[in-house]
Amino acid sequence: MSAPLRWKSALTALGLSLFLMGGCSSGDDAAADAAVPGDPEAAGEVSEAGEPAEGGGEGDVASKSVEPLKRTAVKLYYPSNAGNYLVAETHEIFETASPSDRAKQILADLIAGPNAKGSLPCLPRDVRLRQVFVLEDGTAWVDFSSELRSSLRGGSQNELLTVYAIVDSLAFNIVEVRRVGILIEGRQIETLNGHIDMSRPFRPDAKWVGRQASNDVSRSSAVA
Repeated sequence: MSAPLRWKSALTALGLSLFLMGGCSSGDDAAADAAVPGDPEAAGEVSEAGEPAEGGGEGDVASKSVEPLKRTAVKLYYPSNAGNYLVAETHEIFETASPSDRAKQILADLIAGPNAKGSLPCLPRDVRLRQVFVLEDGTAWVDFSSELRSSLRGGSQNELLTVYAIVDSLAFNIVEVRRVGILIEGRQIETLNGHIDMSRPFRPDAKWVGRQASNDVSRSSAVA
């Protein structure tokens, strides 16, 4: 065979070998690429412990969606039309772990007023709830704006029913609350309307609920 023909045959053989080698290499790379999505560790789909890795897909977000808060029934107390005892009325509040948050919901409903026709508002409509603190010893301090005093009308009986509408509505519905103190603009007061001693917290008293209350206000002084 002449030299040109030998060189031509050698180049042809070399080209065929390179083509075959390239084809095999491409096939291996493609197979490797196709295997990546199915490889948990390479794809970051699971951790070494076998749990979903951080930064998962949209399915992880859906599975972690926050459930809505449940609602629970509470009994709030408003003065009766007769004006001498408290009437229980069922309302609903959101279930929360914080007793202060539950107290705020109850007091907001007391300010809004009763739903039943046989009940009267216990708090002035223009009063604002400034803050609620529930201490570890079971004392709840409720801080109202000055309108609680300036807008309160009536004598000693109305003052008593206002106080116990607040105290009983909180203590009979929130297990963490054992007594309730009332503040005005962040300060303790001597009295709301000149009749009831407000210098210390009140314990709940069921005698004002669902029956004619006594006019003897001396028996309802605050207790520590």
